[in-house]
Order: sequence, then C-alpha cells, then structure tokens
Amino acid sequence: MNRQTVVASMLIGFAFSSIGMSQQPAETDMRHMIELSKPGENHKVLNELVGEWRFTGKHFSDDPNQKPLEFRGTFTRKPVWGGRYFLTETTGEKLKMPWSDGPEVPYKDMSLEGYDNAKERFVRAMIDNHWDTGILSSEGTYDRIRNTITFVGEVESEPGIRVKTRMVLKIIGRDQYIEEGYEDHNGHEVKVTELDYTRTNVN
Repeated sequence: MNRQTVVASMLIGFAFSSIGMSQQPAETDMRHMIELSKPGENHKVLNELVGEWRFTGKHFSDDPNQKPLEFRGTFTRKPVWGGRYFLTETTGEKLKMPWSDGPEVPYKDMSLEGYDNAKERFVRAMIDNHWDTGILSSEGTYDRIRNTITFVGEVESEPGIRVKTRMVLKIIGRDQYIEEGYEDHNGHEVKVTELDYTRTNVN
C-alpha cells in the first residue's frame, strides 16, 4: 500500500468518525431521551381503567325519528410491558355481519392504547370484525379538569372516501366511564355511538 493510499484511508476513517461523534446526542439530550422512554403520569390515566367491564351502548341514526340501536357486551383492558401500553378487547352481542352471508357472529374488537411522550399525545390503534379490514388509528389529548381524553382520527369507509372521527372518553369515577363517538357527515359532526362502562372486578 503506497503513501497516498494510506493517507486517503486515514482521512476517510477520520471523516466517518467525526460524523458519528457529531450525531451522538449531548449528555443532557441523552438524559432527556431516557426520561421520555419512561411511562409517566399520562400512562397512569389509562392504568386506572385496567380491569374487566360490562357496557351498554347505543348506535344513533342520521334520522332523528329512528330509535337508537341498543346493544351490550363485555370489555377488558390489560397493561402490557409494565404499563407502557394497554391492550383492550371487546366482545359484543351476535350480529349479522356484512361479510357472514347470514349467520350471526359475536362482535369483536381489539385496541392497543398508550401515550407517546415525544408527541405528547395519547395513541390508539383498533381492529374489529365488523365493517373494517384496516387498522383504525387516532391520537388524543387529556383534559385534567374534566378528566376526559379526546381522540381524533380518520376512517376510510370506502376507497377514497375519508370520514373524520372524534371519540370522547369521559372518566366518571374509578368504576365507571363513558365513550361518545362522533363522525363528520357532510360537514356536520354528528353523534353516532355512546357506550356506558361499569367495572365488574370491583375490589
């Protein structure tokens, strides 16, 4: 290896070393990142809702003269990885699913919930066995005075047709909370769902 090759190799090595050093966060930044990696006060809000629940619900029609469709079911929320996330599962009454060709099938859905410390937002991703085949994602903020989390998202109900959604989770007490679902219909927000949860694993 000649002198020019050796010098070039040294310069290239120094350049990559300098890039690596410049990309390493300062010590204060690292401490901040470590703090962001820990579950915090907002995770505790969701942790208060861990347990087994039963619920009654209503689906509302756009037609004000039509009576709401009433339903009921059970619900669980479990912590994952020491309360970093929360896994929920709903089991509802049997329905004639749009895909089932007639037979009734129990309604099911699952959600993964958490709080993103970097975004400073509650996060939720949900799947169900009813109309949807995608993953419904939303982000939310917490009103400590009203003890309410408000999630907003968007649903693509048909190819190219997106509907804005808002879900309001109102914590009434340790053993009760309410969820209200809203959708944007032709530029007007309408209430489509209301669910009332009561804890069944009361200590």
